[in-house]
Amino acid sequence: MASDTMKDRVRRYVALARQKRGLEAEIKLLDEELKPLQAILIDEFLQSGTQHERVDGMTVHLVFTPWARPKDGDQERLCTALVQEGLGDLVHPRVNVQTLSALVRERQREALQSDQDPERIFPPSVMDALDITVDTQLRVTGRGPTGSGPVAPR
Repeated sequence: MASDTMKDRVRRYVALARQKRGLEAEIKLLDEELKPLQAILIDEFLQSGTQHERVDGMTVHLVFTPWARPKDGDQERLCTALVQEGLGDLVHPRVNVQTLSALVRERQREALQSDQDPERIFPPSVMDALDITVDTQLRVTGRGPTGSGPVAPR
């Protein structure tokens, strides 16, 4: 390992990324097969009154999980009703981090294209309350030679 070159490490990274893509594709195919089978089995469990079934050392359970959402997407109406009923602790103003991050990337790109300071994309009051970090990753693109088998551990 100590004698590995950067090229060797990049080659290993590409091999692992390729294996990951293959596994993700397999998972996607399995999910596509599981989804309709789950719907059929849920109906069968409900029709027969079955709560669980043990097969091949594993148990499949029928699980009920309630989820609450604003009716017709009306957040404001639900928030008002919750506050009026003393449930205001459930109501929190929040920033959508993904949307805000997309806006930051867009404004920084525009600032750089127009020779403006990318650190001043919002008024000072917003910039003072905002923490912008940069996530640095490697990304593998292209197909390269196809090798669908698992990558040997190092």
